[in-house]
Amino acid sequence: MNIEIVPLGDSAIRISFGTEIDESTHHQINHFLQNFRRQKIDGVIEYVPTYTSIAIFYDPTK
Repeated sequence: MNIEIVPLGDSAIRISFGTEIDESTHHQINHFLQNFRRQKIDGVIEYVPTYTSIAIFYDPTK
């Protein structure tokens, strides 16, 4: 598993779980989202999962 975290402008990040669209990547993203939702992190505005990554938008002032 090769996870990469990169900024998307000044109020978002993208977490990539590789480049292959497959069942393993799908499970990794779902597992991450289950844990992420439980955290209820202050300042998170929205998250957008895709086939191989998740974009997380946040309020940088929080």
